[in-house]
Parts: sequence; structure tokens; C-alpha cells
Amino acid sequence: MWAYRSGDDSDEPIVLLDYQPGRGQVHPQTFLGDYRGTLMSDGYTAWRTLNGAIHIGCMAHSRRRFVDALKARKKGGGPPEQALRFFEQLYRIERQARDKKQEA
Repeated sequence: MWAYRSGDDSDEPIVLLDYQPGRGQVHPQTFLGDYRGTLMSDGYTAWRTLNGAIHIGCMAHSRRRFVDALKARKKGGGPPEQALRFFEQLYRIERQARDKKQEA
């Protein structure tokens, strides 16, 4: 299942689920065609084949790696815990920006 979602600033936001029988790069290439714009993804390499898009990573997928690293530490803490604190700060800033946008 391939999932596509418009941006938050879209006049008419949508979420579209596109069933395809595989995970090959041909599916997003066919669906998005010559799309030019920002593309947030989970890092799966099939998305990287869309040359016209500006690729950005998903913070939730990145954060998950640090959660896993923290769980793997015998004593906890360390760099994974510090990274998770940074993510919390980023999420707080993101919430503040979203709240200010809704007030405007």
C-alpha cells in the first residue's frame, strides 16, 4: 500500500492510499510522474528515484532509531537520550508554529 498525503497548507488536504502488488520504484514513479516539490518519506529507497522532488526525511522515523538505540543500552542515557531530548524540543517548536498559524 502506497500512501500519499497533501501538505497541511493545502486548500483541500487529502490522504490517498494506492494499492499496488509490490514495493517497486515504478509505483511512486507512475503515480507522481514529473512531480516537482517537497516529498517527505520514510527513507525507503524507491522514493529516491523521483529526481524532480526535494526529499526530506520524516522525524518520526528518525526518532524511532534513537528510541531503539536507547532500549539497547544497558544503563540507558547517553547520546540516544540526548537525541530524544532534541526531538522533543523540535516537536515543541513545531507545535508552537502550528498554534500560531491557526491563530492568524
